[in-house]
Amino acid sequence: MPFSDPRSDLLNDLFDGFRGLRKLLHGLIDQYGLNVSHYMALKHLQHHGARSMSQLTDLLNVTHGASTSVIDRLASSGLVERQQSPLDRRVVQVHLTPQGQEVLAAIVEESIKRLTMVFQDLSADDRAQLAQGLKIFATSIRTAHASPDGENHANC
Repeated sequence: MPFSDPRSDLLNDLFDGFRGLRKLLHGLIDQYGLNVSHYMALKHLQHHGARSMSQLTDLLNVTHGASTSVIDRLASSGLVERQQSPLDRRVVQVHLTPQGQEVLAAIVEESIKRLTMVFQDLSADDRAQLAQGLKIFATSIRTAHASPDGENHANC
């Protein structure tokens, strides 16, 4: 009889769930001509507000060249815009445009529709338990990944 470790089973379930969510998200953002880096930049701007390129580079945990490429693509699509900082003209800040906000809202709305279909066969009690468990899980992940500078990079 094969050995079964409940911790391993849970880990496998988490990986399967993450793979499914990843596939769902990639499919949705691809419909808008975006990739994960583009989407994450938009989510960071939505969550944190206007940011300098240096701040975005840190939030995205990529090189300056990579963040510049991401923002160039988003700016050419009209989803973000660059503006000089009113406090320091040497600093360029990136802002989410109304079109960028609309794209994010559409992705969220479609995600909710698709996840609703995935979970439609669960009882109301099971959905409530799942929602509560996910909140606990997300809080634990955010706490574990909070950076020393006080920024929480895991919540976007």
